[in-house]
Amino acid sequence: KSLVHDLEKFEPFGMNNRRPVFATKNMQIFDIRTVGNGKHLKLRTDNIDAIAFGMGGMADILQSGQTIDLAYNLELNTYNGNEKLQLNVKDIK
Repeated sequence: KSLVHDLEKFEPFGMNNRRPVFATKNMQIFDIRTVGNGKHLKLRTDNIDAIAFGMGGMADILQSGQTIDLAYNLELNTYNGNEKLQLNVKDIK
């Protein structure tokens, strides 16, 4: 979480100051499901929640236990007062 807070110091992000994109290889995925009427993909990888907006169709080709490479932004998801690290997925390989 502290890295996310450190990255916030570089805001506002935009055309000339893009949000950092991270990549991690060989991440094992679990709990794959769609949300938003099948439009978006939610999954859990290496004990971190991830959301992939507009990638709901990939739920048919991904399997729990599969190893993938991810490109993502780091963000904090606040729900019911609890703050958790979440990966905002940009690409899956």
